[in-house]
Amino acid sequence: MGMKALVSRIDLLRSKNVDVDVLVESSAMELAKFLHLALTKASHEELFKFDAADEDAPQVREWFRILPIRADDRSIIVWPADRAAIRVFFGDFVDYYDELWYPAADDVWVTNDERSWILELDHEEVFRFFARGRSKRGGTRGRGAGRAISTTVRSYP
Repeated sequence: MGMKALVSRIDLLRSKNVDVDVLVESSAMELAKFLHLALTKASHEELFKFDAADEDAPQVREWFRILPIRADDRSIIVWPADRAAIRVFFGDFVDYYDELWYPAADDVWVTNDERSWILELDHEEVFRFFARGRSKRGGTRGRGAGRAISTTVRSYP
C-alpha cells in the first residue's frame, strides 16, 4: 500500500467525520507480529469464513454485521505488509471497508484492544473470523494469548 496510500485512506475517513487514530509504526509492527503468531499458533480458533470474491459491497457489509462485534467497539485495522495500523469504531470499518482494503493488493487484519478476536481479510477475498480459543479446562490456549501490547497513537495532521 505505502504511506501515500495510507494517508489518502485516512484523509478520506476524516472527510467523512470518522474518528481515526494512527498507531506509531513500532506499535503496528508489534501488533502485526502478535496477530501473525495468534493465527499461525492457533491461539484463536476460526469461527466464520466468507468468500467475498463474488459478493457485492452490501452483502459483505451484511456479513460483517452478523459477526459478534458491536458497531461501537474500537477496532484496530492492521496492514501487516506496510507496518501500519489505525484505530476506528467497527461500524466505521464496516461502512468504509472497501476504502481500507483492496482485493489482490491488501491483506488486512482487524482486532480489538484485548486481542480476543481477529478478522482477517486476505488479498484473495477470503475473510475469516477468529476468537480466542479455550481449552477444555476453560483456560486460554496459546502462549501469550492474554499479553497486553501497547498501541501508542501518533499525531497525524
